[in-house]
Amino acid sequence: MVVGGGAAGLNGALVLARSRRSVLVVDSGAPRNAPAEAVHGFIVLDGTAPSEILARGREQVRHYGGRVVFGELASAEPAEPVAGDPRFALTLADGRGVSARRVLVATGLRDVLPEVPGLAGHWGRGVVHCPYCHGWEVRDEPIGILATGPGSLHHALLFRQLTDDLVYFSHGTRVDRDTRARLAARGIRVIDTAVTGIVADAGAPTGVRLADGTVVARRVIAVATRTLALLGADVLRVDAPGLPESQEAHNDTGLGKRSALLDLAHGADRRIFDELLDAADVVVTGYRPGALDRFGLAPEALAERRPGLVVARLSAWGAYGPWGGRRGFDSLVQAATGIALLEGDEGRPGALPAQALDHGTGYLVAAGVLRALTERRRGGGTWRVEAALAQTARWLTHGTEPEAPRAGERPGRPYEPGAWLVERDAPLGRLRHALSPVSYEGGPADWARPPGRWGADEPRWTA
Repeated sequence: MVVGGGAAGLNGALVLARSRRSVLVVDSGAPRNAPAEAVHGFIVLDGTAPSEILARGREQVRHYGGRVVFGELASAEPAEPVAGDPRFALTLADGRGVSARRVLVATGLRDVLPEVPGLAGHWGRGVVHCPYCHGWEVRDEPIGILATGPGSLHHALLFRQLTDDLVYFSHGTRVDRDTRARLAARGIRVIDTAVTGIVADAGAPTGVRLADGTVVARRVIAVATRTLALLGADVLRVDAPGLPESQEAHNDTGLGKRSALLDLAHGADRRIFDELLDAADVVVTGYRPGALDRFGLAPEALAERRPGLVVARLSAWGAYGPWGGRRGFDSLVQAATGIALLEGDEGRPGALPAQALDHGTGYLVAAGVLRALTERRRGGGTWRVEAALAQTARWLTHGTEPEAPRAGERPGRPYEPGAWLVERDAPLGRLRHALSPVSYEGGPADWARPPGRWGADEPRWTA
């Protein structure tokens, strides 16, 4: 069974059908490039409408005996093997059931645009994202770059090769002095006034409206979308009602996740939690080792209950050693591991300018979870990840070497954080926060959602 009837899914189905495999393609009928007039950069088919390519692809799959049905996949579960051969039981949204030996997931990506009125309606035509996909069609036009993060600088330099008339709308992102000089050297004007909408005429963009009412004439808007895999994580933080979290702290750490309250000592809440646990792929705990054992949440108990689960535990001092059962937090660990002494002055203790142990260890946990999920996909099994603030402190003080100055960087020059800061609207007002240090080509520029009120979300999965 192939889930996804776009070009990738149909091409996979075609190859399999030509090998005389029994193939069923489930197509939702909503390809990513549907708004575009034509596909470009695809040899032989350059300039062909996406709908025509898909129609021809379906015809070719059917020619070799494959089947294509329209619908959406609602669930997929392992089924009883047949003669030792694995099986999957799949259910479509309309109730139809399918049994498959193998499942090829080709659901592709979706593009998440900034929330600017009028922007989404022109996506794929007057609003574009790729200078190579759309370059020829938008050449020599007045183009505006709507910034979404640090990656938008590279975006602007690429589009500058297509036109002499380019404006960079910072749209709440910080543009430091060096970046402004670099853009100015290429003749790119920077506008810092917030963008409030897209102005259009006859179905095409004609300008960008700013918060002060000014309209900057533009025929094309280029935006680096946050490209998210449809199989992205649904993250739910669960806390006890009697252990309140500072809203300011939650604003710092709650990006991209929802927050709910459950009392595991209360029967109804415990039942809800157990239902969440039964559907979870990963469980991360942030309490000292042993603190959750009475609720059956020790790593060993979780692994026994849910084979295949990835269990990650983050604590202050680690699971072993004489301090393993102690409570702790970032500042205490900085003091105990000598960081406060290193950062101090004239006999007075100091501290790092940020809670580097909290953030650093959190990213290490995330990396460990991703690796565990990869290994589970390859060979199955239940996986466990252990991380401790004290271990991260040890690496920082004994296991790392200072970075050499970058080319052209003056020693002792103050660090300019502007490129890594962004502003966005959040449920509690305007929020300024640091972007994730994790980035890669085609990856998201920012978290999918801002933090909300601590504990205000429903305890349920949304994905």
